Amino acid sequence: HLRLKRLGIDVPFFSLETPSSRIVSRYISEIGKVNMFKMSNPRLHPPPFHPDWERLKAASAEVDELGLTVFDGNWDIERIRTKARQLVKRGAQGIMIDNLVCIKTRKQFDSQQRKYMYLLDKFREIREDINKPIILLAHPNADGNVKWAGELEDLADVVLYLFDVEKEGERRDVDLYGKLEIVPRNLPELHQHIIGKVQKNRDGATPRLEMEFDLEYQTFRPLGGA
Repeated sequence: HLRLKRLGIDVPFFSLETPSSRIVSRYISEIGKVNMFKMSNPRLHPPPFHPDWERLKAASAEVDELGLTVFDGNWDIERIRTKARQLVKRGAQGIMIDNLVCIKTRKQFDSQQRKYMYLLDKFREIREDINKPIILLAHPNADGNVKWAGELEDLADVVLYLFDVEKEGERRDVDLYGKLEIVPRNLPELHQHIIGKVQKNRDGATPRLEMEFDLEYQTFRPLGGA
């Protein structure tokens, strides 16, 4: 979301799982390269006049200037559809939703399957309404799959699966790598080796991304050799 906005691409973010204050804190951490957990803790933050305070101030000013749009709280699919249409009319170039299982509906259903099918229909309607990209985030379950993922993949143009090489490599019962050759990395502490595996792409190409995620500053960086 932040990277898109810095490129001049306006994609409002529906953060259904995380409060907007925490999202903005992550943006400040990435821009200013400051540890916001330490900066907000009186027992851990640096002394007055430390350079981190100036970086935090400058990063906060950039976030304000960017005018990022983040919606949090309890949003149902019907309300998201209405708001998405309004946002696109005002110039939005897509929407982002985090995450799939947090989306509710005003309707009642006698089974989860009927509920999922209804939500899928609503996603189709949103896509037709706005004719813009919809970026939808979801967490995999213990089997490496997402609830109702099959139907969702049919609807999607691109499916990108992110996983932590060290953590997921311990799960021998899940074939996450397929034919991928993954080169071991010696990364610093608080840095994760992340693979972005394109599982579907309507254009045909299914590349992969190899990244380093800096937990301290909430920042992704590309790794060579992918």
